[in-house]
Amino acid sequence: MSQYKLTYFNAKGRGEPARYMFHLAGVDFEDFRIELQDWEEWKPKMQAINPMGKLPILEIDGEIRVFQSNAINRYLARIFGGF
Repeated sequence: MSQYKLTYFNAKGRGEPARYMFHLAGVDFEDFRIELQDWEEWKPKMQAINPMGKLPILEIDGEIRVFQSNAINRYLARIFGGF
């Protein structure tokens, strides 16, 4: 089974639907949350991974696979059976 890591801020927002889908599907994932006050430190690292430098980011088996919340949500809905 794949290992998932969702990176987003420690807040409700664009990452929340993906978190809900993981929980509803009963799939374990690493919920990596970045504090808002730490974003300036993290932003250059995210820009190296994602040219847009934005969150959320979904990693699958240690590789960055999906950027942007709508793309992540569509991907998860498809693999979890079409929520």
